[in-house]
Amino acid sequence: MKKTMTAALLLLSAVLLTACELEDTSSAPEITVQTEVQTEAATEENAPETDAAPVESSENAPAEEGSASAPAEENAAPGTPVLPNTTGFGDILSFSADTLDGGSWSNADLAAADVTVINLWATFCGPCIAEMPEIAAFRKTLPENVQLLTCCVDVADDGTLRSAQGILSEAGYDGITLLYPTGDLGKLSDDMMYVPTTIFVDSEGHLLGDAIIGGGNVEENYTARINEVLTAMGKEPLS
Repeated sequence: MKKTMTAALLLLSAVLLTACELEDTSSAPEITVQTEVQTEAATEENAPETDAAPVESSENAPAEEGSASAPAEENAAPGTPVLPNTTGFGDILSFSADTLDGGSWSNADLAAADVTVINLWATFCGPCIAEMPEIAAFRKTLPENVQLLTCCVDVADDGTLRSAQGILSEAGYDGITLLYPTGDLGKLSDDMMYVPTTIFVDSEGHLLGDAIIGGGNVEENYTARINEVLTAMGKEPLS
């Protein structure tokens, strides 16, 4: 228990060192590290002693007839994401946003790819700015069925708009950047505690796995999650 608590606190400290806290966190869900600590603590305190063997993971359990080689997406019920999300954020099934280049973007545009990566960031956030060149470079390596875009959550006037444009230009990022999101994406950005926060969604807007909170090795972290998702979908992973 003590080792688990220590490891979780160290991970939380790493998040705090690589992320910036947003001002309004009154309705924000707690990040995964905190939730796991609380859940495990409650389980250990309340669980009765037992000699029963641990239940084997479903990954190692014998497959039901006819499902041994079928990818997760084919076996899942319609509208079910192939990876669970425990971060506390909701899916982004319906939303719209302006884009930095004067256009618009919505949940309908998610259908263009199997996986969409959205990096939510702010102009005041040092870790966000530091990882933007890596994001720009990584985006250019992606196949057609994976798209990556950013969403700047603090643009509120001409000053912050120019700041966002300058940061992206200096980083060499020439992809889509969303502004002023509404609907489900607007709610998610309001609920966030920290930036950068990166989410992965399918073609309908279901979150795929937990959000990545804080900066880090973009290529390594993003590739691992994208490949996990593509493999679960029965698609070719990134090389």
